[in-house]
Amino acid sequence: MGAKIPEGPEFTMADQPARFAKGKAENNARMMTTDYYDGSFLKGQRVLVTGGNRGIGFALVEELVDCGADVIVTCRSSNAELDALNVQVITDCDVTDTSSVAKMTEQVTEPVDILINNA
Repeated sequence: MGAKIPEGPEFTMADQPARFAKGKAENNARMMTTDYYDGSFLKGQRVLVTGGNRGIGFALVEELVDCGADVIVTCRSSNAELDALNVQVITDCDVTDTSSVAKMTEQVTEPVDILINNA
């Protein structure tokens, strides 16, 4: 006996492909565009992203840079793409190791406004 799935206009569908298909069928302009995103609130914010050297973390870092954020990336190792973004990169950081995280915090010299714990 599974849990009852909540229904109604105040709930979103958990099934992303079905949710997108429904929005497309309804010609829901809000779902069909990203024009509504305004990242201007990130301009000048100090944002620390763990695991920002590849994958989703790297994509987040690129978007944050585009929005004008002051980005700090922690990761085990950097790469040429990350180095080209002109962000602070703290390497040799393993978020599962307390001593590694302690060493990382020593390299963060100013307060952080937003933490994205991606790792």
